Amino acid sequence: MRDFLQCIKYIRLALIVISSFILPIHSYAQGVYFKQLSVHNGLSQNDVSSIVQDSYGFIWIGTYDGLNRFDGIKVESFRKMTANLESLPDNRITALEEDDKKRLWIGTQAGLLSYYSLKKQQFIRVESPENTGVINDFLQANDNTMYAITSTGILRLKEVPEPIF
Repeated sequence: MRDFLQCIKYIRLALIVISSFILPIHSYAQGVYFKQLSVHNGLSQNDVSSIVQDSYGFIWIGTYDGLNRFDGIKVESFRKMTANLESLPDNRITALEEDDKKRLWIGTQAGLLSYYSLKKQQFIRVESPENTGVINDFLQANDNTMYAITSTGILRLKEVPEPIF
């Protein structure tokens, strides 16, 4: 009988030790929450094609109906305005990337390029070659050279007074 009680004591101790490892792990997993961002709270369209966080903390969201900036509370939308050359060149945003000069590069499905100066808070359209294809992504190399990855190849940015690809 004494051996049986000793065995029960060891089993109880083992259960306490095991549960002290399992319970804290379980309690940490309960603090994750998601908030949905959609057209109902300001997004220009629900189909998101690209997303990036800039160095100021804003979340930039590219859709097929413009560019959106989320500050954690509200969404501001930017779209092409036909007569305004200081607006987006196209509404179908396909690629976003911030470079080391605080420029948010914007690529479009029509192969048009622009950037948003985070310092001046304005859009600048950038000349690109004909038949560029869809802008799929951007890359800033270790030497700070900016590249645009397109459906027809890779473009390298030429830094002149007005940047061009």
